[in-house]
Amino acid sequence: GVTSGDTGILLNNRMAYWHLDPAHPNHLRPGRRVRHTMNPPLVLKDGQLWAVFGTPGADNQVQINLQIMTALADFGLDPQQAAELPRWTSHVSGQYANYPHTGPDELIIERRFPEEVRRDLARRGHPVNMVGDLEAPCSVEIIRRLADGTLLAGSDPRRDGWALAW
Repeated sequence: GVTSGDTGILLNNRMAYWHLDPAHPNHLRPGRRVRHTMNPPLVLKDGQLWAVFGTPGADNQVQINLQIMTALADFGLDPQQAAELPRWTSHVSGQYANYPHTGPDELIIERRFPEEVRRDLARRGHPVNMVGDLEAPCSVEIIRRLADGTLLAGSDPRRDGWALAW
């Protein structure tokens, strides 16, 4: 995004989601916030920074951030391990965040998930679209602060990137 002069107003491409149709959920009017998926988590534990991470990718962002938070908090993985895990995303629209959702419903899942998981998802009626080992949408950069203040960083191999922390 770009900050407008010294106003502190951050301009970004999510304002393109505004609509002039009063019946639309993203109808442009005073006091409204546009529906968007930008949500870079900043996680605190006991009032102290515990982790910060983020990813580009429209509706995929929320799903990827959930997977990263689960990997860090529930499974105790370090940032690099979390970034490299097999990934999935659910697409309810070929146009993602647009309304109405007009695209096909599919679950994109990387080939590194066990075969029995992929088969079980398909058996349950999920339209599975299997992609290559590191081909799921989005990439993530992660910084995790340990109790002693040490910073660990992880960078997703799905894109060129570096994770640095100091």
